Amino acid sequence: MREAVIQWACLYGPLVSAGLLGSWIRPDKLHATGLLFSLAWNAAMLPWLDGLAQWVGLWSYHSAGPAIGGMPLALYFGWVLAWGLVAPLLGHALGNRPWTAAALMVAIDLRVMPEMTPVLRLSHHWWLGEILVVIGLLLPSMLLSSWT
Repeated sequence: MREAVIQWACLYGPLVSAGLLGSWIRPDKLHATGLLFSLAWNAAMLPWLDGLAQWVGLWSYHSAGPAIGGMPLALYFGWVLAWGLVAPLLGHALGNRPWTAAALMVAIDLRVMPEMTPVLRLSHHWWLGEILVVIGLLLPSMLLSSWT
């Protein structure tokens, strides 16, 4: 039961947040294009960086459901939505402050990831993986969104 709740929250939390922020901000075509680039970057790079973090032993997943590279699909789509749509939309909502939004998203991630047991098991050095994905996913996606 706990596994299902974690996976639903990881998927639907970012999905609802992106929907609410998108309906509030109503991005124009140029901003929507930037969001598409940001989303695509996260969707393409997340399996590679997550796989590297798993290979190094920073974290592992334990789920019976469908997965990509060991990561449950609900977590994959939720992470892509959170950092590919929610973070750039939040930056826009905060008055074009992408770095404030990025810092808030990292703070949320640092708080939530340890609570995801049994789906996600973290090593003692899991924060190194967090640094890896922030540098490889979140920051480039914020830049792609704002540069477009």
